Amino acid sequence: MDYGRLVTRSFEIAWKYKSLWIFGLFAGGGWSNLNFDIPTRKSYSFDTPGLENILDISPEKIVMFAIAVVTVIVVMILLSFISEAALIDSVNRIDRGGRYRFMDAFSTGIDFFLRFLGVFLLGVFTGIVFTAILALAAVIFFKIHTAMGILSLLAIIPLFLLGSFAIFSLIVLTQRVMVVRNVSIGDALEEAYLLFRRNLSKTAIVFLIYIGLAILLGIAAVIIWAIFSIPIAALGLAAHMEPISAFFAALIVGLPVSLVLGGFLGVFFSSLYTLFYFQLVEPKGVAAPQTPPASATV
Repeated sequence: MDYGRLVTRSFEIAWKYKSLWIFGLFAGGGWSNLNFDIPTRKSYSFDTPGLENILDISPEKIVMFAIAVVTVIVVMILLSFISEAALIDSVNRIDRGGRYRFMDAFSTGIDFFLRFLGVFLLGVFTGIVFTAILALAAVIFFKIHTAMGILSLLAIIPLFLLGSFAIFSLIVLTQRVMVVRNVSIGDALEEAYLLFRRNLSKTAIVFLIYIGLAILLGIAAVIIWAIFSIPIAALGLAAHMEPISAFFAALIVGLPVSLVLGGFLGVFFSSLYTLFYFQLVEPKGVAAPQTPPASATV
């Protein structure tokens, strides 16, 4: 397994195929990479008149705002399913001898929407049950004795981390099996489990690479965003603008940068795991193009 090649090739795909950034912006880890720093009283020594009136907002407006926020979150999650499937199909075509077209990728994303939704719900359910079991165990130990509860955390916390790693890895591998082989959720989950079990150390290494790069690239993205946005905010404050107004001015200037960075990073991280899946099923690197779904055939 050439991990350096996986990273390099993922960067190459993300940089060369810029139309994929639209999918990357919404795919898992893509739209969450938008970097916005909200100012607080701790970050400014200025008075912000009017903020004390927030509590005077009517309950109806609060409910409407909450509904709007939940709606946006749900729509973003649903778009992430379409975009992730589209990215997997695109990398499959690009890296294995096929022909990539944006609309074909989007069509594939639509076709796999329900299956991706099913995998997502399965993952959420599994994560909730797993977390609840560990939490219940911790509560029982703390009920017996505080010292036992503290000692139990030495085992429960590592178990939680290992379980999170397993659930995440199975989900991303299942997604790729579904799209590449066009199989059901059950068949994809079965193959993903076999790949995970037989390549546990490789999967762990890629997961650590993923986490490490997410931290490093996230920091780099924040720095780049700050380079464009902080001078605007500083100019606004120097011109005696309200802190909130200066923040929104910086936000508007930095928004295009955030969109580009979010799209690029979304494509990169999705490609990383797709290429990793190819290495697991083709350890010698033999390119064997898969037949795409009928609706996505060029």
